[in-house]
Amino acid sequence: MIQRDPENASEGPPLKILFVATEMAPLVKVGGLGDVVGVLPRALRRLGHDARVILPRYSDLNGEFGESRSIPSEDSARVLATESGETPVYLIEDEVHFGQGSVYGHPDDVGRFLAFSHAALAAVDVLEWTPDVIHCHDWHTAIIPFWVGRGVGSARVGSAATVLTIHNLAYQGWFDPADYPPDWVPRDALYLLPGRGFNVLSQGLVHADLITTVSAGYAHEITTVEFGEGLDHLIRNRSDRLRGIPNGIDSSDLDPSTDPLLLPNHYSADSLSGKLACKLTLQQEFGFGAAPRTPLLGMVGRLVDQKGFDLALDVLEDVLPELTLQVVLLGNGEPELEARCQALAAHYPRQFAAFIGYDEPLAHRIYAGADLMLVPSRFEPGGLVQLMAQRYGAVPVVRRTGGLADTVFEDDGPSGGQTGFLFDSPQPIALAIALGRVLEAYRDHERWRAIQQRGMQQDFSWDSSSVRYVEAYRDAIRFRAAQS
Repeated sequence: MIQRDPENASEGPPLKILFVATEMAPLVKVGGLGDVVGVLPRALRRLGHDARVILPRYSDLNGEFGESRSIPSEDSARVLATESGETPVYLIEDEVHFGQGSVYGHPDDVGRFLAFSHAALAAVDVLEWTPDVIHCHDWHTAIIPFWVGRGVGSARVGSAATVLTIHNLAYQGWFDPADYPPDWVPRDALYLLPGRGFNVLSQGLVHADLITTVSAGYAHEITTVEFGEGLDHLIRNRSDRLRGIPNGIDSSDLDPSTDPLLLPNHYSADSLSGKLACKLTLQQEFGFGAAPRTPLLGMVGRLVDQKGFDLALDVLEDVLPELTLQVVLLGNGEPELEARCQALAAHYPRQFAAFIGYDEPLAHRIYAGADLMLVPSRFEPGGLVQLMAQRYGAVPVVRRTGGLADTVFEDDGPSGGQTGFLFDSPQPIALAIALGRVLEAYRDHERWRAIQQRGMQQDFSWDSSSVRYVEAYRDAIRFRAAQS
């Protein structure tokens, strides 16, 4: 049921917003995209807007679904309906393209997601529902603004405004149009990157009515050559259509005072004794032994170049023999980084523990038990780790980039004081110097407690961000109308 909140709803009539994406937590999640699509439609519905989601039905996505219905003009695809929370969700069932188990990593990912995007536009006829806005996410659905402009899909989408959100510009979906039917990808109208060829993301950047990304800092960075991933010239040309809207977190689910995964050790900014109990439990879980005054550092994320885990390992390999420090890492990714983590754990079993893989309950236990959380990313469009860390009183240590720099403050920030620690250069020496500042602060119990509490009191909910998305949707509708 849609609930209209008159105090928070932005001006204007309620909107009908169709999210087309490849992930939506908790149905299917690989990264931060899944978190956003899982929470933002729900927040929009609380404001009184009719937000719905279309996803692929991956072969291992099971649940209680409605009757499968055929989609006009689509030979192999059908649509079925379900809900996530109170958000209507439609699943494109296509055994040809999504009969495999994993979400990404197939040789023909571009073809798979072009097929999904094509079917999603056609499926709107089956839904008997006409969206005002189609909200696309990353390269996987970035062809949709181009197709809507060309009249592809249901007539119901022909007048819809299109919004493209860039969660990570590094992933672009390169392809050869000769590999796909001309009526799907009309080559004469595609944007060609001079000397480089075609990618799906560039089509969305050129044709979307509005472009958003997941922090103000990253919105600026992607207009530069350093962070623009070869597309900065396109983004600069459309800077009047670019908005940086920060990601939020679901504060009701991510709350150390009620989180069922922390039972019985709940705590809050006003009463942190439960956090110490969580730390002692985590130390015991990984065989460190109880050490309440030994700083415990957590790391959670993908072990890939972007996330800077190699920088962290370079530093930890040098300092662990000399420092009283414990580290718990949760993640997976590049085999070389996984092997380095496992080797470090074998060499320092009383100081370093690595869980290779992903485990949501363990992630919660790390946020709750860690004194500090390290996020050494080379670039970070938005970032959720530093938000969840602050929510759980784990002081973030982050590189000054993108959404990290927007949400962690070593000097006085919007909250009036320090909430974490930052370093500038993506070099081991810069991180090592920052860790020195961190450990010095940790020895000052009153100062550390104040930093923890200030971070826990930050408002990183979706309330304000969802209102800004509504404003962006209305801007996109105006841009669309001006072109008609």
